[in-house]
Amino acid sequence: MVAIKINRMILGMVLLALGMFSVSVRAQSTGEIFVALNGSDIAGDGSFGSPYRTLYRAGRAAQPGDTIFVRGGTYLATKDKLYGVTGTAAQPIIVQPYAGETVIFDGAGADIARAKSVILIGESTHIVFDGFEVRNSSGRGITVYDSSFITVRNNRVHHVQSRGFSASGDHITLAGNEVWLAVLENENEAHGSSGWSSAISTNERPDGAWSTDIVIRGNTVHDSWGEGITPIYADRVLIDGNTVFNTYSVNIYINNVQHVTVNGNYLFATTEAFNRTDHGYPAHGISIANEQPVPGTGAFTRDVTISNNIIVGTGRGISYWQTWVSDAENTYAGVRIFYNVVMGTRHDAIHFDAVDGSHTPPSGGVLQNNIIFAGANGVAVNIGNPAAWTITRNDWADGVPTIAAGAGNFAADPQFILPAIGGDAAGFQVSPGSPVVGAGVAVDVPTDFAGNFRANPPTLGAFEANPPVLDNHIFLPLVIR
Repeated sequence: MVAIKINRMILGMVLLALGMFSVSVRAQSTGEIFVALNGSDIAGDGSFGSPYRTLYRAGRAAQPGDTIFVRGGTYLATKDKLYGVTGTAAQPIIVQPYAGETVIFDGAGADIARAKSVILIGESTHIVFDGFEVRNSSGRGITVYDSSFITVRNNRVHHVQSRGFSASGDHITLAGNEVWLAVLENENEAHGSSGWSSAISTNERPDGAWSTDIVIRGNTVHDSWGEGITPIYADRVLIDGNTVFNTYSVNIYINNVQHVTVNGNYLFATTEAFNRTDHGYPAHGISIANEQPVPGTGAFTRDVTISNNIIVGTGRGISYWQTWVSDAENTYAGVRIFYNVVMGTRHDAIHFDAVDGSHTPPSGGVLQNNIIFAGANGVAVNIGNPAAWTITRNDWADGVPTIAAGAGNFAADPQFILPAIGGDAAGFQVSPGSPVVGAGVAVDVPTDFAGNFRANPPTLGAFEANPPVLDNHIFLPLVIR
């Protein structure tokens, strides 16, 4: 591949000729652009000694490969944005606090509507937004809007009335962030039976097209009055390695999405404070639904892999909600549930509502290689369309249910080493002599909760007891879907 570089002066002249920017908008870059509380968008030039005041002005000056450094302090009444900022795959634009300094964007006092944000990244490409605190929004915290190849990582978002993060576009990664006290609009169930947001959510693009290639990885979401993580109107989504606890209604809500993998997440509840009063117990672990489909498009939830998750102390464990939508496509297809631990739930551990004959019958359900305890109500599994499912090689610790008789299902104590709701996830590893070791069958999930390779035959549950040791003489081809 030959890299083609365009002289920046020529590019600037072309853009000027097209009338896209004024002379004052884009200054010659030195690779570093500075924003500071004492800066000026009018008099500043973005240098260390003469910084800009806003991200917006710095973004208009930025060129591929630049780093925008934000000097430390609290930026009060913030409603700022990076709009139309363009990096490249080889030279992304990095936005981060200056070394050793803490930056807080505080929306208190700003005019932020419910669907607006303290920080907006809009119609931009190849941006990394890294390491800020965002707080006190009458709307959202951070929004990525109709953008491509955006990474938002290591940020702390809290005390926001609506979503902590919202993302639309393609190739968007939300990683290593912490969100808490989000969706305060629904505090103490202020919204009643519907209408609240999620702490982290995707969204469709402005033309109604679904967002694509979304990664939500390694985030911590807690103590919020909406769902924890909700992919909606999205295709090809990975929700991996997140910790979600003490949220309202559902920890991870899969709603009108396709080709989704929910892998290696730790989901639990340690308080009754966020219980839905119409349920009387904490948020469900993982729920699937078609709450707002687009009729006639086939846009129902399908092709969902739920693997290596630890789901403990939640309402239900893994469930499907058959909504009121009358369209035939209000159903599910291709839901595969592998290697999960579901324990200590307050209601059914596994629950899939029946899909009646007026809808397309569900199909392609697989429940395999899991460790499942019955809920506090005594129910381990309740599936309304059992003909749609293959249920094999699971440990039903409190007794094998009728629907799972035969096919390698059994009942045994999995012998976790130190299981505790909200404790170290590693406590859900099993002892070497556990009956679940080697009791599974290989499936298309090559690694476990910790990222170790699975043995063949594999251990049931989230952790592999005997991961193969690889050296430079062994190569494993991996297929990531």
